[in-house]
Amino acid sequence: MLATIVAAIEDAGHIAGPEGVAIALDPAASEFHHDGRYVVAGEALSTFRMIDYYVDLLDRFPIWSIGDGLAEADWDGWVEFTARIGETTQVVGDEIFVTNPEIIRNAIAGKVGNTALIKVNQIGTVTEALEALQVCREAGYAAMISYRSGETVDSFIANLAIGSGCGQLTSGAPAPGERIAKYNRILEVADAHPGLEMAGQGDAVIGSFQDVEGGFAGLAGTLISSNVTGVERRTAR
Repeated sequence: MLATIVAAIEDAGHIAGPEGVAIALDPAASEFHHDGRYVVAGEALSTFRMIDYYVDLLDRFPIWSIGDGLAEADWDGWVEFTARIGETTQVVGDEIFVTNPEIIRNAIAGKVGNTALIKVNQIGTVTEALEALQVCREAGYAAMISYRSGETVDSFIANLAIGSGCGQLTSGAPAPGERIAKYNRILEVADAHPGLEMAGQGDAVIGSFQDVEGGFAGLAGTLISSNVTGVERRTAR
């Protein structure tokens, strides 16, 4: 499958890699983690063999990001995983962090991952999502705004991705209208502010928004329009 994706990228006239179009994986490993093993193609792999499997993929394909590569309960494995690939690859925590600022703080202290997936309707409030983003920023962690089941055509999370300066948004394949709405909003902002930096992490990016009329609020849109459904909460480890 990855070879087919690379071929498609090249057939479309792009470079397969960080300088063109790279690949981001979301294995959701908790789904195939059973009795302390990762079941892949009928084979039960230990944590270390699972990590070796990813390292092999990284050697062969232009992969720049892996989300939930290990199970949410495998914290020791995440430490090893991050140590092995974290210098060159995004190690994204979704179900392991659940957009919870305290869990993210613990992960930072324990060197677990280097990127947090941010889902407003996972933590439950815009305030807590912004706190999670701030925790990431202060620690030099990357962050990626994400859609989630229960979405509508409300495009708030696209505004949040731009306004927060995190530089990353995942909204799924551009097929259903509730996903396309987010990408269309990104294009609208890009057309309205062609000189605006939309990628990167750090105060320099946030600072660039102050030159735009309305600043953060003008770009981030109306906070109360956010679609906060399906709330989940999890206490820190």
